[in-house]
Amino acid sequence: MSITACIAEIRGLLPRRRAISMNPVRSRRDLSVARSKMGGSPDLSGLGYWPHCEACGSHMIFVMQIYRRDFPRFPFPPKASLFSIFRCPYPDCPNTSDAADRRLLMMYLAPGKWVSPYPPAVPSNYEQPISQCVFRPSLFWDRPSSLNWRSMSPQIMSLFRRLSTQLGENGALRVKRSITARQTIKIGGFPSWQQHFLTPVCPCGKPKEFVFQLSSGQPHGLMIGDAGNIYFFVCKACGPRTMESCWDCG
Repeated sequence: MSITACIAEIRGLLPRRRAISMNPVRSRRDLSVARSKMGGSPDLSGLGYWPHCEACGSHMIFVMQIYRRDFPRFPFPPKASLFSIFRCPYPDCPNTSDAADRRLLMMYLAPGKWVSPYPPAVPSNYEQPISQCVFRPSLFWDRPSSLNWRSMSPQIMSLFRRLSTQLGENGALRVKRSITARQTIKIGGFPSWQQHFLTPVCPCGKPKEFVFQLSSGQPHGLMIGDAGNIYFFVCKACGPRTMESCWDCG
């Protein structure tokens, strides 16, 4: 079997899902609070105060927000129109959760009457606010992480071993990276596991579904552990408020 045919067969054996790559692009100007974005000033009109870390009391830093009008595929509760993420910047904050590398706050909001507070100053020895970025979303077909391949089909691993023989280890790894789940900030698709994979289970007993991934990198400058990801899951039967996260890094 030729290399091209081998790669095509691996692709054909893997399921695929439509996903949205968020494609953040650094902004040269301050962005409005009333837009989907990363960094800068968030829309807190439905909250009225700046979030604090429950463990250490530090002001959290704003990571990103998305509006229902811009991303209707994202799971929103009926009355919410905004999803926001904040994280603790204090390097010595006692984090006892597996939800993220640092304490994370994710929340749904509806438009309110409050004036959004300006981001507070962050001490120089803390993690600094991330760069302001706009989203330039695009659709793509995503496939499962290579960490899942062994449990999916012995044939996939057999084909990959054949590729390793023909291309060498480095060549086979390049092919694997071109097929595996895309390492990017995305809605839908498959999680880009780096060390392990798991599926959270809802208290109702049903497995939760992967809905969103927050990834390290540029141009926003967010670093999750050692260039890792945070993965978000929701129980489709019980609704968006069952959202939970987990993380890993390389």
